[in-house]
Amino acid sequence: MAYDMLNHLHGGQLIAAKSNSATPLVGQMIVFQQANFQNPPPSLALGDISSISVLKWISETMFLYNPIKWGWPTSGLFNLTMPSITVPFEGQQVNTRSFSFGFDEHGFVYFPSACTKGKRCSIHVALHGCRQGKWFIGDTFIIKTGYLEVAELNNLIVLFPQITPTADSPINPIGCWDWWGATTPHYTIKAAPQMFSVKQMIETIRMINGAIATSAEQ
Repeated sequence: MAYDMLNHLHGGQLIAAKSNSATPLVGQMIVFQQANFQNPPPSLALGDISSISVLKWISETMFLYNPIKWGWPTSGLFNLTMPSITVPFEGQQVNTRSFSFGFDEHGFVYFPSACTKGKRCSIHVALHGCRQGKWFIGDTFIIKTGYLEVAELNNLIVLFPQITPTADSPINPIGCWDWWGATTPHYTIKAAPQMFSVKQMIETIRMINGAIATSAEQ
């Protein structure tokens, strides 16, 4: 299903995974602080990945999601040593908290292998449904929907932002994205809190991918 949708969105030119073999996932899955991804250091936009502010931001913001059973690479983006999360979130409720407008503290982003080595890649955003965020089902939506295999084969960075259930401000007990005005009556416009926040995350990922590419070109 993920392939059919992504292939349609990207003009019908994507490579499909072979049905008789597993696609090796040799990219990097990052768990990140969603609040920090909305406020990256200015030097990141300049491609300066060696600045003190960028290195500090990376160390405080990103974690390598590397459950032992998945066997993903152990080095982080920019070939840096990152803190690792080795216990999978799969199929379990996890301790989490909302920081703003219903966002979970953490989100996920998958960088295909080519996108960690200098290729400038397109970005796709995968929004989970109600009761499908990390708080409810761990990493199941991320791992088992087929996005990662399509991403790896076609050099698509996939962002998985996360919403968590909240009892008030907004009232959202089953962790839905705002499709009815829970955060603002103007929830459909680009400046609405959730839309604007996801756009900022996209721009941060674009900066990271660009910084990697710039570093590889030097």
